[in-house]
Amino acid sequence: MKMRAAHFRLLAIFCILCLVFPMISACTGPSGTNGNAGSGTFPVDALFREYYQDLGGKDTFGPAISKKFDDGDLQCQYVVNALMCQDPLVKGADRYSLSPIGESLIISDDASGTYGGYPDFLPLYKSLDKYNAVGKTLSGVNYNYEQQRVEQYFEFVGMYHRFDDPRGSVYLLPYGAYDCGSDCSYEVAEEDQIAPQIAGMDTPFGTSLDRLGGAQIFGRPLTHPYETEDGNLEQVYENAVVYAPADDLSDLHLLPLPKLLGLITTEPGPKIYGADQNMVFYATDGELGYHVPVIFDQFISLHGGLEISGNPISDPYSDPDTGVPRQCYENYCLDYHGEAEAEYKIRMAPLGTRYLKEIQGDNEVVTRYVYSNDTVILKVTEGKPQISSTDEQRISITVLQKEDQSPITNVETKLTLTLPDGKEESYLSSDTNSEGKTSITIPEHPALKTGDQVPYKVCLNVPSDNPICIYDSYLIWNYE
Repeated sequence: MKMRAAHFRLLAIFCILCLVFPMISACTGPSGTNGNAGSGTFPVDALFREYYQDLGGKDTFGPAISKKFDDGDLQCQYVVNALMCQDPLVKGADRYSLSPIGESLIISDDASGTYGGYPDFLPLYKSLDKYNAVGKTLSGVNYNYEQQRVEQYFEFVGMYHRFDDPRGSVYLLPYGAYDCGSDCSYEVAEEDQIAPQIAGMDTPFGTSLDRLGGAQIFGRPLTHPYETEDGNLEQVYENAVVYAPADDLSDLHLLPLPKLLGLITTEPGPKIYGADQNMVFYATDGELGYHVPVIFDQFISLHGGLEISGNPISDPYSDPDTGVPRQCYENYCLDYHGEAEAEYKIRMAPLGTRYLKEIQGDNEVVTRYVYSNDTVILKVTEGKPQISSTDEQRISITVLQKEDQSPITNVETKLTLTLPDGKEESYLSSDTNSEGKTSITIPEHPALKTGDQVPYKVCLNVPSDNPICIYDSYLIWNYE
């Protein structure tokens, strides 16, 4: 087992070095194109051909995805990123226009109507605005972590920049494909699709989050704020779930999503590397802890410190879904994208989106069990009230709901042992089973003497305003 643990830690350190020296591994690849250009496409009708080319043609607007059709007095044709129309009753260049599809996308109404947005969008904005092909600004700049892009919605077109693309790479959102829907057979790549924005989304945590980095760090709000049973106000964002007392929204906290979602955790280990290796060592259990790459440490420091992130709970590892290097902390995970521009290399993982899908499901709002000393019964039983220093001690733990004595499942507990010399040791249990039960085995301590009292506490490792703990002790008695 010791050889296996050492091997795992060497692998973990290799992952860390990949983070510090990104040339070791290429973690991202080039993004796909805007859809499947070989399916469901048509020639651009002669009526629109010159106008289409003036706007930038296929490179900007994608191929035509419908034939020309009549829409009232107008003649129109869909391209992937817009709907081109011509009014035969109007003379001159003004007879051509794009349809205001953006207004049908339920865009938030907090924008000014004039351009004020992401700097990289400005060149494309200016080139299209010459032909009145942008229109009013309908949204602020959105940081869309589910689809890994920066985006902004306008009246006639939408613009986006993928986090992993080179600076200045700007594309149009597929307004045309979205509006045409099932009437067009063109398939838009999943990463390029449009998710209509929620109008009038309340953001009571906006001021507090802005001090921590705002939407660029936490992503978009995915739910309206809602009250929890413990009197807090809570809201799901793409990368985190934030909550605070309803009467003091400045007292902001994050739910421990990595634990709630069952993400990878590893045991703390000894310090091996330091500043010379671009590492910061976070001690979490006496002299044991985790190596955090300097680039992650800087992110944590800039965005609220340990109070917001919580302590590390894992060594860096490769995310099994994306292959991206990741390190998780109590309240969020950080991903490293080595080929992205500097401002997008370090990103929070979109755990809020995952939380909403896996835990909320189809419910209108997220609800969660309120853990407190008023709602939980925690029972602890020792294997033996006294043991020798060469014996293991087994602590059995039961967690029940106080209201009906029913078991609480999938809850982790933490045992902290205090030795006679004042040194503390911590042990984590497996999650409680269907009967609300779990256990922790404390290894032998040969250095302890007859008569030594070993105090310990067992606490639920759950979000709670006040710790839910039991304190007890056992006696060391060595028989000659």
